[in-house]
Amino acid sequence: MEDLTGGAQEAILRAIGATAVRIALRRLGESRRGPVLADTEAALRTLTGGVWSRLDKWVQGQD
Repeated sequence: MEDLTGGAQEAILRAIGATAVRIALRRLGESRRGPVLADTEAALRTLTGGVWSRLDKWVQGQD
């Protein structure tokens, strides 16, 4: 990375940091999934033969 300009290095570091934050937030969300949602997800996966493998919570107004 020595040959990159300071701006390029900063952009790369920001991108790495943003990726790390997304991963951490995804893990946090997974750790807080309720047992009812997990059980429902397992049932849906069974009923659909794995076509639908995951449920996501949606809050009204969420983009």
